[in-house]
Amino acid sequence: MPVGAHITIGEITPEGILATAGDSVDRLLRAGKRNGALFLPCITRYLMLSPRQADEMDLVISKIGNSIPFMIGYAGGEICPVRDEAGALQNRFHNFTFTACGF
Repeated sequence: MPVGAHITIGEITPEGILATAGDSVDRLLRAGKRNGALFLPCITRYLMLSPRQADEMDLVISKIGNSIPFMIGYAGGEICPVRDEAGALQNRFHNFTFTACGF
């Protein structure tokens, strides 16, 4: 654990999973990137939707439709840079994220 790290505890619900996925797709579509999108949500999200694991993928598919080409797949742990106290980017391990990249 890095010095000064924070831990946040929260409840994971199917409604929360779908809400964050929907919000993320909406933000990506508003950004105006129309050449394509890559979605890599955390595999824990998929597992927590049991027995309806396809709900998150179905939501993304319904929101994107035929508007842009995209790919969605699940990842097992996500590494993403965040700014440290000095403002420098440092890679950090995240979990339970919904990662979206528009281009």
